[in-house]
Amino acid sequence: MELVDLRTRLLQVPFIKGLPRELRDRCAMGLLWVGMPRSVQAGEKLFEQGAHDENLGCVLLTGQVDVTRDGELLEKLHAPELLGEILQFTSDKIRTATVKAAAPCSILAFDWSKFGAESVKFYNESEQALFKHLLTQCAWQRCAELFDEAAQRARDMETKRD
Repeated sequence: MELVDLRTRLLQVPFIKGLPRELRDRCAMGLLWVGMPRSVQAGEKLFEQGAHDENLGCVLLTGQVDVTRDGELLEKLHAPELLGEILQFTSDKIRTATVKAAAPCSILAFDWSKFGAESVKFYNESEQALFKHLLTQCAWQRCAELFDEAAQRARDMETKRD
């Protein structure tokens, strides 16, 4: 994938699209600076539940992934999408879910620590605070959606039993 195509895909990621206009390009360029594009085969795990992680995140550029917890499908995510953001809000840095490619995918893998360190070069202090706040909202929104879906599945299972 060419650099211009990578940038275009990054700008389509819902989290990045949700940033104020003046931050979008800098976020995409920062991810391109610290990230490494790579191909992922169907069935390959990007993250594994329970793993102590190296602080990795990625952007799903093309394809689809399955997110599971305890072997149960939580959701299917389609590109473009930010992955691995919830790890930033767990004190033990343990993956809360398994993310596996459901089809061949392209990702931009990056280290959250490197992205954070580089962000001081392209965001001022108030922009860094806003970015962190919006990332927190993104992670909590994803958690809320997963909990809502799990609760609905539990209700559905109870209804089937009755």
